[in-house]
Amino acid sequence: MKIFDYSTKFVCKKMPLNYSLITIALFLSFSCISQQHKQDNKFVKLPFFVLEISHPKEGTRIKLPFKALKIIDHRNDTSAIGFHENNIGKVSKIIFNLPIDDALNRYAHSAYSFDSINQAAPELLLVIKKFWVTPTFDSIISSEKQFVGPAFITQVEAYAKYDVLFKPIIRINQSHLLSNAVKNTLEDQTGLVFQKWMEAILLKPEKFEKGNKMLTSLQFESYNKDIDKPVITSGTLSKGVYRTFNEFIANAPFHTSYGVQSGSLSDIVHLKDSQGKEYPERNIWGYCDGKDAFIKLGDNFYKLFRSGNCFYLYGAKEITQTRHVKVGNLLLLGVLAGGFGKQNSKTVYTLIPKPYMLDLNTGEVF
Repeated sequence: MKIFDYSTKFVCKKMPLNYSLITIALFLSFSCISQQHKQDNKFVKLPFFVLEISHPKEGTRIKLPFKALKIIDHRNDTSAIGFHENNIGKVSKIIFNLPIDDALNRYAHSAYSFDSINQAAPELLLVIKKFWVTPTFDSIISSEKQFVGPAFITQVEAYAKYDVLFKPIIRINQSHLLSNAVKNTLEDQTGLVFQKWMEAILLKPEKFEKGNKMLTSLQFESYNKDIDKPVITSGTLSKGVYRTFNEFIANAPFHTSYGVQSGSLSDIVHLKDSQGKEYPERNIWGYCDGKDAFIKLGDNFYKLFRSGNCFYLYGAKEITQTRHVKVGNLLLLGVLAGGFGKQNSKTVYTLIPKPYMLDLNTGEVF
């Protein structure tokens, strides 16, 4: 089994011609119905793909200069850490067997020890802002985007806590590439992600010390308050076209009179001027029909689905090219008679949707 493997293989059995044609017709009809059903039920009541973080083998634990550890899960949506789609297209939510703060806390205490005797030492506080397994990741490490994946994408903020005061240590943004293995790789490499966090924190020993730039409890809570974005708090989405991600977040489309021309491989938004004349506009981030929002991915627009304080979509970042055998020629000529010849096949360009999350802080889709 491979994680995020979207290819599906079909095996055709030899059967009488009349039954073959009927079966193919029924299969095509069922496929259309199945796809429509899938479109209507994107992220509703998905089954779970459960992980348990692998703990290190018994041995010497690394001692940390903190008397204790506390982890706060402050992600916009705490219901999953990603999506898994198997090789027959079944999508599941990836979750840990415990809440993420408990799961990581258990791992931390199996791999590290804490200076609980030294009461002058601070408590280490980790605030998780992002922890997501993405099927594909557009790396922006260099000026050229690199299409890779899957990967763990994380953001965590570390604080040294002294009683009721908080000293910011570091904000960690990491993308940790994974192999294509499913369960074992994720369970093993979650621990590696936590280790990378600790390595980054321990490189800032001067930040542990009590001193200037301390936050009070009120300041800390204000900084880490729940998401306050109009697109989340407004209750309803305003109809119109968004030029930018920021207009979407502000729930403030710049143009309200528009139309959408949908195509199999590309969609075009037409705006209407004050005289009612339509003109195509390609510099569009997304649009809202007054009920649902749609954002541009590649050359098409895909519907957003809200879960908690997050938005998800099922879309395609690239066009897939495949060669299809012409069914009529295959049935008439037969496999042994050359039915798979070049003249009996054609190249088909399709969009293969995959589950993604929209980052409400950056506008990235991963």
